[in-house]
Amino acid sequence: MDPNNDIRRLHDVAGAPAAVAWLLQNRPPPKCSEDQVGYETSGLDCLLILIRMLYSVQLPIYTSNEHRLLAAEARNPALRLAWQNYTYEPGESQIMWARAKEEVLDVFKAEDPEKFDTSFDRLVDSPLMEETLWCRPEYQLYRYPLVKFGPGRRVVHLPDTYRRRTETIIIDRPLMSSRPTFQQYIDDTFRCREQRDGSKILKMVNEPSILRIPYSRPSYDDPVFPFSTLKDIYLPVADFDGETYTEVARRPHYTLIAAVGLRDDEGPFSDLVRTYSPMANQLIPMPSNPVLDGKWTLETGYPDYIMLYYLYMGNVEPHEGLARSDIYSDIRFGHAQSHPHTLENVALWKYLFAARSSLDPAVIVASPIELIAVRSAAALSVQEGLLAFTYQEFLDFIEAKPRDGTRWDPQVWSEVWQSDHLTVMVAVEPHMPVDCALAFTMVTRWAATRPPTLGVRILTVSTEEHHPEMVALLESQGIPEPQRFLILGLSQVRWKETVQIVSCNESNLAERVKSTIMRNNGQQVVIYFRSTVPLLEVFRDLNEKGWLAFKIDPSEHPDQVSRLMTAGALPSRALRVVEEFRSPFPLIGFDQIHIVLSSTSSKKVFDSVSRQIIEVVLPLSKQEKQEQLAWAYRWRGNPTTISVYIDHPTLPEFLDAGDPHRLLHVNNKQLGGFLSALASFDSWGIDPLRTARCFALD
Repeated sequence: MDPNNDIRRLHDVAGAPAAVAWLLQNRPPPKCSEDQVGYETSGLDCLLILIRMLYSVQLPIYTSNEHRLLAAEARNPALRLAWQNYTYEPGESQIMWARAKEEVLDVFKAEDPEKFDTSFDRLVDSPLMEETLWCRPEYQLYRYPLVKFGPGRRVVHLPDTYRRRTETIIIDRPLMSSRPTFQQYIDDTFRCREQRDGSKILKMVNEPSILRIPYSRPSYDDPVFPFSTLKDIYLPVADFDGETYTEVARRPHYTLIAAVGLRDDEGPFSDLVRTYSPMANQLIPMPSNPVLDGKWTLETGYPDYIMLYYLYMGNVEPHEGLARSDIYSDIRFGHAQSHPHTLENVALWKYLFAARSSLDPAVIVASPIELIAVRSAAALSVQEGLLAFTYQEFLDFIEAKPRDGTRWDPQVWSEVWQSDHLTVMVAVEPHMPVDCALAFTMVTRWAATRPPTLGVRILTVSTEEHHPEMVALLESQGIPEPQRFLILGLSQVRWKETVQIVSCNESNLAERVKSTIMRNNGQQVVIYFRSTVPLLEVFRDLNEKGWLAFKIDPSEHPDQVSRLMTAGALPSRALRVVEEFRSPFPLIGFDQIHIVLSSTSSKKVFDSVSRQIIEVVLPLSKQEKQEQLAWAYRWRGNPTTISVYIDHPTLPEFLDAGDPHRLLHVNNKQLGGFLSALASFDSWGIDPLRTARCFALD
C-alpha cells in the first residue's frame, strides 16, 4: 500500500473534516474477483466499509498520532487499507487493489491459521481485530459488575469483564406472546438478575462511542422488527456511587450506522452490508460493490444473522427552543446548560446539531479551540448550511456587510442566508474574555436588526446555570428573558471514589505534589493553574528526570491542546493552564492524573506610587475554582488515581472561601479593552457604559 495515497495525507483533515468523512462513507473498496486476489473477498470488503464508517464518525480519534493507533496500523494492514484513497479504473489499478487485499488476508491467515476463513464473521471477531481495534476504549461496553449479596452491594472484579461483548439478542418464539419490542430486548439484557446463590448481579456499562449488537432470527415464523424500532435505541446505564445505586440512571441515545448481513450455507453465500448516515438515511456509496447490492433489508428477515453497529448520540431529543416555527417569524433566545463534568464537547455539539432543523442555516460563534470540537461534530453528523466563526471572525463578518444606518441592509440578510429561518449558537467561555463578551453583545444587537420575515433562534451554550449579562442585554432591547434547558445524557465520569483530595497548605503543597508523583509509575500528567517558586522547582527536578513542561494557551496554539492532553509518544508532562478555559477535550490514556488547584490568580499592573509594574494577587471566586476542579472529572482511560491538591483542610472549605461569582463577567484583566472595543461599535447605536453595566453584578 502506498502511504502517499493515504486520505490523511491527501486531504486537510483539520480544515475540511466533512470532505474526509464524505470520502470515507461514500467510496467503497474496488471490487476484485476471487481469481485476482486468491481469496473470496466479500467479508473483507464489508470489513473495510465498516472500518471506514467507524473512522468517519470518530475522526478526531483516528486522525491523531497516538502511538497505539500507529502500532495497530503497523500490525493490521486492514486498518491501513481502509485509509486508502480508492481508485476504480480497470487494469493496473485493479491489480494493485487485488494485491493489497491479498496482503491483508495473508496477514489474517498467518495470525490465526487454524480458524481462518474469509467470512466477515471470522474476520471481524479475529484476534487481530480484537487486539488492534476492538480493544480500544471507544468500544468497551462492560465495566465490572455490581453484585448484591445480603444487605450490601459491591463492585466485583471478574477477570472476563473486559473480554465480553454484547450478548446476541435472540428472539425466542416461546417468549413472543407479549410481543416485546427490540428496545425491550435491549433493556432486558441489562436488568438486574438473581443468581442461584441468592445474590443479584447488575451489569455495569460504559457509554462507548460504538455499540455492537449481534442480532439473529432463529425461525422464519418469528416476527420481524420494523426498521423504525431498530434505527434508534437507548442503552440503560446503571449508576453506583459507592453506597447507593440506580438501575437505570440515564438512557443515552444510539443510532444505527452499519448493518452487516452474514453469509450462510443456505444463502446468502456472501456477506452484505448497509451503512447509514447518523440520524438520517441509508448511504448509497458509489461506485457500487457487490457487498452493497442485494434485495435485503432489516425488515425482510434475510439474512438470518446480522451485525448491527450503533453510534453514541447522547441525549439528542430535539428541544423546542431550537425548533423551527412555522407561525412566527420572530426572534427567540435560549440558554443550553451542559454538566461541567461532560467528558468532551464533541458530544455536546452533536446533540445540538441533531436538535436543530437540518433545513435551516446555522451560525456557530465560539473560541478557536472550541471550534475544533464544533467542526469535528459537524463532520461526524455531516452538517450542511453551517458557518463557524471565532468571536473575532464573527465581529469582522457583521462589520464587513453593508448597513442601513445601524442595521444590516435587508437585501444582505436575504442574499447571505437564502432562508426564512436562522439558528445562531454562541459558546460562552467561563472566564468571558473580551472577544467573547463583544461577540455576545453584538449577536443580540445584530439579530435584533433582522427583517420581519426572518425567524431567528439564538442559543447560548455553557456550563453556567444562566447568564445574567444576557438577560440584562436582552432587557435593554425589550426582548424577553431566554428560555433555559439542560442538556442531559452526555457521557461523564461517574466513579467519584477514583478522585482523591490531597489537603495541603501553601508551604508544603509543592512537596506533597512531588512525593505523590515519585511514588507512582507509568505516564503521568500534572495540570496546574498558578506558578509558584516551590512548584517550579519541583518541575525543574522532574524535567531532569525526563518530564516535559508546557503551557496550555488556547488562544495561541489551539490545535496543540488535544495532543498535549493525550498520553502517547510524549513522556509524562506538567501542563500549566495559562488562561482559565474549558478544554473541549478530555485527558486521555494517562496512568496518573494530578490536578493542582489554586485559590488565587496574579495580575501585573502599573503602580502609580512606585511607578513600576507590580504583580497583584487576586482571590478566585467559587465559580472559578469549580472550573479548575472540573478538570479532575474529564478524562478517558483507566487511570489508577486522580489526585486533586488543595490549600484548605477540605474541598468545601476550599470552594467556599471567597465570593460565589466573579466580580465582573468580563475577564477582570480585560475590562479596559472591553470598554474601548464597545466604543468602536458606536455606529450600531451601542451605548458603551450602559452595555458594560450589563456585565457587572450588583
